[in-house]
Amino acid sequence: MIVCLGWGSLIWNPGDLPIKGGWQADGPVLPLEFARQSGERHITLVVCESGTPCTCLWAELDVPDVEAARSALKTRERLPSTRNAAYWSPGDRSDHFGGEIIEAWAIGRKLDGVVWTGLPPKSPATEKNHDFPSADVVLEHLKALDGEARVKAEEYVRRAPPKVRTPYRTRIEAELDWLPQD
Repeated sequence: MIVCLGWGSLIWNPGDLPIKGGWQADGPVLPLEFARQSGERHITLVVCESGTPCTCLWAELDVPDVEAARSALKTRERLPSTRNAAYWSPGDRSDHFGGEIIEAWAIGRKLDGVVWTGLPPKSPATEKNHDFPSADVVLEHLKALDGEARVKAEEYVRRAPPKVRTPYRTRIEAELDWLPQD
C-alpha cells in the first residue's frame, strides 16, 4: 500500500490526487507550523525543525508505485518538479526534514511507500525558501491581506485539522478569531 500524508488543504481539497477511501487520523507525529507563504499569499503548514509535534492524516493512493504517487502529488500541489514531492519506500527515501520519523512509521505499518509535500518554510517578509518566519511576521502578513487572498488564508487556517495545534495557530485564533471549522 502506498499512502499520502496530509495536514492542510490536501485533506479538504485533494483535487485529482487518486485517493482510495478516506483520510485516516493516525498518521505519524511530525513537527508542523504555519510557516510558508504560498504562491497565493496565504500561510500554509509545513514540516519544519521549529514545528510543534502534531499527528498527521494519511490516505491510501490508487497508484502502481511511488514514482506515480510523487507525480500525482506534484500535479496536485502544482510543483515545478517532483523534488518537493517527498517520499519514502523500502530502502530509499528523499532527504526532506522529517523523513526518519516517516520511515519508522511506514515500516511499523508495513507500507510500500509514502509521499508528502516537502516544501520548506518561506517567510512572507523575505519570500525566501528555508527562511522561518516569526509569529509576529506571520500575523502581520495575514492581517494585511485583503479580498480573495484574505478569504483563502482564513479558509486554510480554519479548515486545517483541529488537532494540528501549534503556537502560531493559537496566536492566529486569538488575534484574528479564525477558529477551526467543522
